[in-house]
Amino acid sequence: YLDDARPRAEYVAGRIGELFAEQRLGADSLVCCGVSTGPGSYTGLRIGLALVRGLTLPDLLPVVGMSSLELAARAVEPPLPPGSLLCVVLPAGRTRVYAAGFRACGAAADEPFEAVFDPVAVEAGDLWARLQERGGIWSLVGEGADVVADAAGEARRSHLLDAAWRSRRAGVLVEAVVGLHARGHAKPAEPVLPLYVGGARAHPNRNRVAPPAAALC
Repeated sequence: YLDDARPRAEYVAGRIGELFAEQRLGADSLVCCGVSTGPGSYTGLRIGLALVRGLTLPDLLPVVGMSSLELAARAVEPPLPPGSLLCVVLPAGRTRVYAAGFRACGAAADEPFEAVFDPVAVEAGDLWARLQERGGIWSLVGEGADVVADAAGEARRSHLLDAAWRSRRAGVLVEAVVGLHARGHAKPAEPVLPLYVGGARAHPNRNRVAPPAAALC
């Protein structure tokens, strides 16, 4: 984990090098990389994916990409009973959240969860109603879960799960990568792309023209 006071984009590659040195590992020890594909910060996702490409492309190493929503679901502790419904909620800016639905599969299954609905970007106040339309008893987890519970009413706060998952995400990603790589589910770096959900709020400014180079001297 990096100190939040430092610009992560500038320090993460160096920190990885320090970790290799601390563990007395060489670059040839690397066999696979795992990375979060989002949804999340536009810049952060692209920095992480670009770094993983830089680490894996020279030796054509495989990559496991996992959505930040699935990663949060896997980090919930203790594990949910089989059949339990879980909605992971992350902030999407303003009054919107990212959400995805999962059903717990149990320890005997290859994967801990199966998808109930794919990631969506939705107004926080509308998400609980959507979950009720699907039926079943839903638990909420994630940085945006409090907002959804508040919008649904104080009684819904009983559906919030403990936030212990927050500090477990990096370790859980490593555990998932080991298992998925062993079962042949890793892939080349090129098709591992960021997961963007909802419309982009940033647009190119087409009304400005760069000044002539001479004007910059």
